[in-house]
Amino acid sequence: MRAGCCLRFWGGPAKSVLEQLVTDGIVKLDSDAIKMHPFPNSISAEGSKAMNYKGSCHCGQIAFEVEGELNQAADCNCSICTRMGSLHWFVPRDQLRLLTPEENLSTYTFGTQTIKHHFCPQCGIHPFGEGIDPSGNRKAAINVRCLEEIDLSALSIKHIDGRSR
Repeated sequence: MRAGCCLRFWGGPAKSVLEQLVTDGIVKLDSDAIKMHPFPNSISAEGSKAMNYKGSCHCGQIAFEVEGELNQAADCNCSICTRMGSLHWFVPRDQLRLLTPEENLSTYTFGTQTIKHHFCPQCGIHPFGEGIDPSGNRKAAINVRCLEEIDLSALSIKHIDGRSR
């Protein structure tokens, strides 16, 4: 089984993926450390400011707030992303705050069990996932389709070929 985009962006083993991220300008290497710039955080447009966004699953059993600069989302064609239809916005985990009890979340993991794909057990919607990036930082992958009052046409969408990696 090939690794999908999530595994790669959360620190998957494929060296060729890291090389592609460097080529695409998503990751910059600084001496021996990997600096994530601008991905998995959003790319900041000139003069843009961090905002607070509210989001939820369809039925509201999972609700959250997230702070950051939302200018770009990732659209991946790997097996799980394609089936979920998610557009991911990666932020530091401490920028995500649950407004409902954590017990309301159901979690799915597969493959290397690296990423926690959270979903609502009532309506089935996948509002966000959690994992660790290659530098050891906790990250959240927010499904921007679950955020309130977001104009998806205003976002830059980065298409990721997770299917063939």
